[in-house]
Amino acid sequence: MQADDIEKISETTPLAVVLDRLVERNDPDGTRGHVSAAVREHIERIIGPAATEALVTCYIRERELVFEVKEAAWAHSLAYFGDEYCRALNEDMGADLVERVRCMVKPQQTNSSKNI
Repeated sequence: MQADDIEKISETTPLAVVLDRLVERNDPDGTRGHVSAAVREHIERIIGPAATEALVTCYIRERELVFEVKEAAWAHSLAYFGDEYCRALNEDMGADLVERVRCMVKPQQTNSSKNI
């Protein structure tokens, strides 16, 4: 998609349609989103409910299972069992999707305001 394509589309086409077309071009067979949902379900079962609650998000990037968590303790715990999670996820999905785990701490921001 080139810049002039975006201008032509956006003049007469709703944004949702433009985004759908962009996703379709990048994922013509529609499997990336489905794999992500399936992966998320398996990950939640594998790591358990407490760790799932600590997740901000998780995804696969370049054969790396990435966990973004709220606290460092969860990052350490998930990293420690990383090899087991990779093996279990690959078995569940029936393919060698991941080789390693990476954990990052992404604290949740609060909307608290200070009274001055």
